[in-house]
Amino acid sequence: MRANPVCAALLAVRDLSWMALRTDDQNYHFAIGTDLIGIGLGATGILSPATGGLTHIAHTLGILAHSSRLLGFEAPTPRR
Repeated sequence: MRANPVCAALLAVRDLSWMALRTDDQNYHFAIGTDLIGIGLGATGILSPATGGLTHIAHTLGILAHSSRLLGFEAPTPRR
């Protein structure tokens, strides 16, 4: 029995949305963690404002790189 192509497309969209949600959750936790560490280091004087700004830019680039993995998403080919 062959699956309807529309159903296969819906499954691909579902898989992509699950990946996007998982990536978003990982990015959120990473951003909150690095921000809290930066706040703690800045409040104690260990991290200067300039270094804190550079650290923030670096972690933002890391989040962008992590999110860019979604651009390479390919729907699985249906089995026959």
